Amino acid sequence: MILRNSMDRYGFISKLLHWAMAFLILDLVVMGLAMTELPPGEQRTQIYDAHKMIGMTALALLLLRTGWRALDGAPGLPASLGPAQQRLTGVVHGLMYLLMLVVPMLGVLVAQSDGAPVPFFFELPAMVARDKPLHETLSTIHGACAITLGGLAIGHALVAVAHHYIWQDNVLRRMTRWRRSTPLH
Repeated sequence: MILRNSMDRYGFISKLLHWAMAFLILDLVVMGLAMTELPPGEQRTQIYDAHKMIGMTALALLLLRTGWRALDGAPGLPASLGPAQQRLTGVVHGLMYLLMLVVPMLGVLVAQSDGAPVPFFFELPAMVARDKPLHETLSTIHGACAITLGGLAIGHALVAVAHHYIWQDNVLRRMTRWRRSTPLH
């Protein structure tokens, strides 16, 4: 098991952070969609609290992942990707990283503008006061950004699968344990 990234493959640490983030984002989007449909009460409060804790965990992992990437770099993009695909890949990854930062930060502001605490090993200090109109606006923006992030993540996964099964190149294998003994053409 190789811990660090190589020129053409991600190492164990990058893979672990990638797949942990993928799982958390999927969980947060599904949880976010479901919890808004629940009637007020104990169960809804518990799910909101879990959503906030998982969201803060995702933010912490993003910071760790960004730090690791700054230290370890990333493999270069495969030569099989043309210039347009490489630019699109960069744009999509950039948007996903931006949204992975913005969505939980907005979530904190959503909770605080509703007067709710945001615990994460300690209660985060309030950045905004309770404000119903602000809460409604921030909730809408948070939800739209989260749905956008979820859509980008699904698109990202579908394109990776297409690379593997349709174009039969190494794009997906760079982030998985799968290896092929003969090179693909």
